Amino acid sequence: MKDEKKFGITIADEVIEQAMTQEKHISEIVVSEPEQFSIDTVTSADWAVRRILHSYEILSYIDENIDKLKKFRVEALKRTEQKTAYLRDKLKAYTQRELEGGKERSIMLPSARLSLRKPTTKIVITDEKAALETLSKEHPDFVKIKATIDKAALKKHIKATGEIIAGVEMVEGEESFAIKEHNGAVLYSEGGTK
Repeated sequence: MKDEKKFGITIADEVIEQAMTQEKHISEIVVSEPEQFSIDTVTSADWAVRRILHSYEILSYIDENIDKLKKFRVEALKRTEQKTAYLRDKLKAYTQRELEGGKERSIMLPSARLSLRKPTTKIVITDEKAALETLSKEHPDFVKIKATIDKAALKKHIKATGEIIAGVEMVEGEESFAIKEHNGAVLYSEGGTK
């Protein structure tokens, strides 16, 4: 009985070792000789899917940390803004005093340049609907109209009527390939990934 368990473990170890050796060999071929790599067995196909899964796991890990870093950056930016607002106000007052009455608009410092810009006039739309209505009637050249094509409605119309419209073609889609995890999560779909 002990020999059978020992024998079973040895066989299992051999199978695992063979699979790992095969995976290592496939990995080396993909990297060093991509033209020689082919997927022609369930093992090589499963290896490729596991490599893809691993790549997406790495991306997910990066995404998780990016979100944490972005949150940290937002908090650090708030602290920086609070800490530096006082100094910025003092620098602005200094610059205004130093440049008052002169032609110069900036002060050169060893580490930076302080400058004042003349105020500019800008348009502020307080009621866009009223402004558009008035301008459309009285000054239509100040109104931009962006035309777009409703592809879904156009497709439905062409399918229903068969009408031929200049500059428009109906093209049959191609077969698409997808890799999905057993839980239904899409790892890859032609035309987009996760």
